[in-house]
Amino acid sequence: MTRRALSTLLALALAVIPGIARSQGPSAPRRAERPHALTVYLDCTYLCDLDYLRTSIAYVDWVRDRADADVDVLVSPETTGSGGTRFTLTFLGGARFAQLVDTLAFSTRPDATSDDLRRDLGHTLSLGLVRYLAHTGLAARVQVSVPATAGAPAQTTPTSDPWHAWVFTTSLNGNLQAEERTRFSSLYGQLSASRTTNAWKANLALSESYSQSRFVIDDSGTTIENISRSFGASGLVVRAISDHWSAGLRGSLTSSTYLNEKRYLRVTPAVEYDLFPYAESTRRQLRVLYGLGFDAFAYNDTTIFLKTSETLPVQTLSVAYARQEAWGTINVGADGSSYINDGAKHSAAVSGGVSLRVLRGLNLNLSGNYSIVHDQVYLAKGAASESDVLLQQRQLLTGYRWYAFFGLSYTFGSVFNNVVNPRFGSSGSGGVIFF
Repeated sequence: MTRRALSTLLALALAVIPGIARSQGPSAPRRAERPHALTVYLDCTYLCDLDYLRTSIAYVDWVRDRADADVDVLVSPETTGSGGTRFTLTFLGGARFAQLVDTLAFSTRPDATSDDLRRDLGHTLSLGLVRYLAHTGLAARVQVSVPATAGAPAQTTPTSDPWHAWVFTTSLNGNLQAEERTRFSSLYGQLSASRTTNAWKANLALSESYSQSRFVIDDSGTTIENISRSFGASGLVVRAISDHWSAGLRGSLTSSTYLNEKRYLRVTPAVEYDLFPYAESTRRQLRVLYGLGFDAFAYNDTTIFLKTSETLPVQTLSVAYARQEAWGTINVGADGSSYINDGAKHSAAVSGGVSLRVLRGLNLNLSGNYSIVHDQVYLAKGAASESDVLLQQRQLLTGYRWYAFFGLSYTFGSVFNNVVNPRFGSSGSGGVIFF
């Protein structure tokens, strides 16, 4: 772009922007203009269509910081036994509604569309806001209407369900990619079945993957090819004992060329205790799980311990804590396992994620994982070649693994965000444009 064209463009922008600012006016009504409006902060994941909610529930002021809200709404999704999602909405009153706390929930079918979800969420959210609107100047304008034929359908139970609460899912995915000197292909398939009731939980899954990559080295014409296969089968059966206790059996059968495992079978009966009732899982959990079982290996190549197969007794322990509150969310867990006949062969991992509201508009996000690895009994003997390392064709000896993420975000400006403007897509980044 020439200097003359750049100057012309800058002059045009300076001439147009003030006119836009004058004609646009305030981006949202201020509290002084709507003194009786209810201010709401929605703490929701990417599953929520915020633009739809702002336009369909226009009788409240949506704020971007929970400190400015009369009502703070926490939305917690959980997968149901049918493969759908159960959403729990927790309504927490702010300063002038400190004593008003409520919880509502609804469930979606596994075949629910995005429109179904946002309509159900908007309906449930509107119901929860009624008790707060009743204490504002808008109370006289609130109308409640229930059709005479309205009635809640009976909940489906295994006795009235021809599938007996079983849900099946299957998928097949493929990927092809090529350039002049490189080719890559992969195929992945999965089949799963699950059944969930108040007393029992069962999950079964099968999966298999195949990937092939091919590289032609410049000049020399050398070709390097990498083929990786894996197979997996897993099962889980859990019986509820009480509001805090449950017992179950976990098992898995896998095969992996990368891990030198022709067959790997793990079976571990286990018990779990939750310090809080399971019914409070959407808000808080502190679960301790202990398992005792065995690992059975059959290897592709002889291992560094000169084994071609072996069976080892194993014990596992995991602790998981999760909490969702107005100040943020926290998820922390610790897992460990060891072979009973040789305690030196063990592994342990600590992982967690935290999203905290530090100050008004300032949020801190942290997540990470650190593992100590001393149980790689499956490692093939012999040194790894250069291609093995570069193409990750085999697992290498390691004493640890870790990853970490951290981030800060700070938002300032108008506390209101009622306006929805879809022009040019999200944040002017593009998208579908209608003329």
